[in-house]
Amino acid sequence: MTGFRKGVQVDRTTFTVNTSGPTLETLNWDVNGVAFHSFDGERNQFVLDNLTTMPIAQPSTEFQSLSGAPEPSTWALMLLGFAGLGYAGYRRARTVRTAP
Repeated sequence: MTGFRKGVQVDRTTFTVNTSGPTLETLNWDVNGVAFHSFDGERNQFVLDNLTTMPIAQPSTEFQSLSGAPEPSTWALMLLGFAGLGYAGYRRARTVRTAP
């Protein structure tokens, strides 16, 4: 099995299944895609049953850093920039222009 996050391989494991009964594999992978590979000589097939997925308790920081609103420091910097532009426009409008 190979685990991918955003198309990049981040985890990989190999295990042998029991042909006479079920095989339980527990993987604590933080992935959004999985590829299954079968290595059985002439027969390249397998059966997958009762696959369970669940959200993980602590997602990777890559996903936590995504948010819809800017941080407070970003807002402060934007407001300061807009205030500076407004002041520059105000000062320029107040200067007296002389005719050439």
